[in-house]
Amino acid sequence: ISFYALPEDVSVQNIFSSVDGALSEGAAGINIDGNWMGTLTEVSQHQGYWVLVSESTTIEISDTDPVSYDADGEVVYNIHYGSNLISYPFQSTQYLEDALGEVTDNTYALLTEGMATLNTGDGWVGTLNTFEGGKGYWLISNGDFSFTFNGFEEGLSRIAQQTVVRSLPDRYSFLQSSKQAFYFIESATIDRETLDFDDIIIAYNGNVVVGGRYWNGTHTDVPAMGLNEYSNSNGYCRSGDQVSFAVWQASSESLIEMHSEGEITWQDMGISVISLTGVVLPESFIIKQVYPNPFNPTTTINYSLPMDTEVSLSIYNMQGREVS
Repeated sequence: ISFYALPEDVSVQNIFSSVDGALSEGAAGINIDGNWMGTLTEVSQHQGYWVLVSESTTIEISDTDPVSYDADGEVVYNIHYGSNLISYPFQSTQYLEDALGEVTDNTYALLTEGMATLNTGDGWVGTLNTFEGGKGYWLISNGDFSFTFNGFEEGLSRIAQQTVVRSLPDRYSFLQSSKQAFYFIESATIDRETLDFDDIIIAYNGNVVVGGRYWNGTHTDVPAMGLNEYSNSNGYCRSGDQVSFAVWQASSESLIEMHSEGEITWQDMGISVISLTGVVLPESFIIKQVYPNPFNPTTTINYSLPMDTEVSLSIYNMQGREVS
């Protein structure tokens, strides 16, 4: 989450008294019987936060105006190379490039809760396409710079349409963690055919589902959650774990293991671009149509095997005699 309209830094206990804990960039705090413990002591207008709760909770801040500046002027973000957890100071939703303006090219990627986008030479790819009021964001930077968000001007700014992420079936659901990585699937094929939009890419750590996404085209961003000591995430990824992938193929109603090409080692805030390929094994030995048949002098023979095995292929003439 993020906060806007804070007149100044506010005591963390004043805002987070109803939550179990909170994390920011390089700081954390935990609520123990009403006492706030940890290095996170103040809430700032330019920071983003992970809030940890054991049940649904509403956080309210009174006596504030929905503006992106205070007595010191506009909110200024001082970005360093790498990962920066920042706020978004407006109520209005904006497209990424509209809000970032001239610093768009300095941004390698943006992450938020369960969604990500990667800045490529062909534009942004991934499910995250807008900034939304109240959400915090990890901005992955190519270098050091400072900026302020461009404001939303009525009549001049585009009305941003948010991407709606399809909910996964319960059997492939997972818990959101404050530790996450993203795998951008550049291509995914099964038997050399591209996935359909009803197919689901599932990320596993061992046999534990740690993430998933309906296929939505090239560079689909699949999240993979990490182990978080504050939540029930047993079996989720630790640094150095190898993530594996499978696809629930809607047309065949089957789960198909996928081979990965690219970096699949998990690390918190990691971003990888990979490709996936899969093969559906037949249930029995099959020899498909031979074409042309009869043939002279060549033909093509396709066959499928349900397992690894030695193969003997024989050709007979019209009189039934084996000729090869």
